Amino acid sequence: MRVESTVDGGFVAAVVELPGTDDTVVLLDPERRPDGVEAWHPYHNIVRVSPDGALRWRAELLPQETTAKCWLGLRFDGSLRAMTYSWECELDPESGRIVSSEFTK
Repeated sequence: MRVESTVDGGFVAAVVELPGTDDTVVLLDPERRPDGVEAWHPYHNIVRVSPDGALRWRAELLPQETTAKCWLGLRFDGSLRAMTYSWECELDPESGRIVSSEFTK
């Protein structure tokens, strides 16, 4: 039996360890939104979580992304990176704010 993890009502899709901290950054599954968050609603689905489960921040959304209205991917490759269908962004690990964005399509 598979046990699924949840954070703040969302299902965990990916976890990135945040170097230099005990925190993790979590991508919540964009296809399995919490109750009340419909597909057309903006969904702030990248969160920084402390070891005790407290949310430190929710990543801001990219205003230019009008299709998904949420993040679809997450990775750390020397910087914290989040992706949508058409954009890749660097996020500030301290605040969750977008530092830079690049159109990829």
